[in-house]
Amino acid sequence: MNYVFKTTLFFLFSSTFAFTQQMNTLSYRDTSLSYIETIPSYYNFIYPIQANIIDSIHFSPPNDGVYLKSSFGHRYLSGTIDKTDNHGGFDYWPNHISNGVTYNDTNKISIVCMCDGYISQVIHGTDSAMELLSTGRSVRVTCDSSFQTLGDKIKINYRHLSSLGLLATIADTAAFGSIYISKGDTIGVIGESGITSNVHLHLSAQTLHPIYGNTFINTARLFDPSLSPGILEPLDNARIELLHNWLDSALFRVIWPYNQTINQFQFINGADTVVFNKEDAYQTGATIRDNHDCLPRINVYAYQFNGKQTAKARYLSEMNNIPARYPASANRDTNLVLYGYSHIPITHDSISFVYDFIIKNLSQSHQAGDFVIKLSDVWGYTVEGNFNTIGTGTEPITNCDRSDLIVIYPNPTKGNIIVDLGVVHSSVDINITNSTGQLVQTRAFINSQYIKFEIEGVSGLYFVQITTTENKKVNFKILKE
Repeated sequence: MNYVFKTTLFFLFSSTFAFTQQMNTLSYRDTSLSYIETIPSYYNFIYPIQANIIDSIHFSPPNDGVYLKSSFGHRYLSGTIDKTDNHGGFDYWPNHISNGVTYNDTNKISIVCMCDGYISQVIHGTDSAMELLSTGRSVRVTCDSSFQTLGDKIKINYRHLSSLGLLATIADTAAFGSIYISKGDTIGVIGESGITSNVHLHLSAQTLHPIYGNTFINTARLFDPSLSPGILEPLDNARIELLHNWLDSALFRVIWPYNQTINQFQFINGADTVVFNKEDAYQTGATIRDNHDCLPRINVYAYQFNGKQTAKARYLSEMNNIPARYPASANRDTNLVLYGYSHIPITHDSISFVYDFIIKNLSQSHQAGDFVIKLSDVWGYTVEGNFNTIGTGTEPITNCDRSDLIVIYPNPTKGNIIVDLGVVHSSVDINITNSTGQLVQTRAFINSQYIKFEIEGVSGLYFVQITTTENKKVNFKILKE
């Protein structure tokens, strides 16, 4: 192992009791992992979208906007019954600036070939015919390169194009494999063809995997994480929360930055190891789009929202539609006898990826303190956290309960505010002051956990003080637009 340094992870426990423990953890590169990309710069591919953002050192995603990509694997899909599917690639969105030109849904940006190779498939036809296909108008390139550890040729698919470039147009009617294309040549124009209403590029990669056969693999394998660290960089931090620890199962929440990837999640307790590998999960569950349970002993609940908005922003706008089986769904609270515990909201912003995992069939003698969690990307970069061997062992353990989890949203707001107090309080007082310190509004509630009210007054910054039954005071800053 190399690339060793310290980062910070947070763990939240709850069962019949709850406590928090902050830990120092190691971040390192584990080259012993199976089928990782041992040399990230091996392929020397380029990004399919040539935009100024690719060359930026830093990129901060908007709370309510469009990211550069959404990730391979399980995601939340609002149009399906159970709100989840297995996503076989990355989605790239159209809002970019390149060489001073702004591209968007109307002025669509061109997609370029990532590698040298030949065009091995073109799906092209009338717009009406393309609308019936899940892929839409698309081009596949079989690269000259082969995967380092997987062995077979790399095949890259460019989906949902609105039109084809010159070489792809020629290849549509030419003999199979006769049209060579070079890195940087135009594939076509980003589009919305196929079963989608969003202008975007769906980028996916295929190969002959030594275990799974001819399959889609994690698209992150195509990239060198050192080239554009603001867009895609080695995994070096994450937030892990143990939300519940039951007699024979445990509920974890894993949160990580928008510009990093996790391909494998390992949950270890003593001699017991449960692994969720995204490529394994995709291969096993790809034929069942609404599938939380495609790997043994694991239920996975993804709050990854198609690359649009941060996880928290989209969660707040979608929370009333999330099925009650999701741990973050407020619908759990409608029947605690049936669902067992109240919902645990997403409160972390400026992040894209939040997954909940229920690990099942644990030994009834397992201890929460024995858990070790290892998160790894396709290059082997790993974040590891546990309670016994990492850190100084002197971090304080502080008792807490759900009353510590007061959440107020949305922020910014047009005026309407929702407060989640975590538990029911017999009395709640709310005072609102403006930016000059003037008290502009007071509200009082009884026997409440969820409170809705409107901030009255002009646009600007407001300070909200919430006082609960126990005379506990919590302060928030709210921006009214």
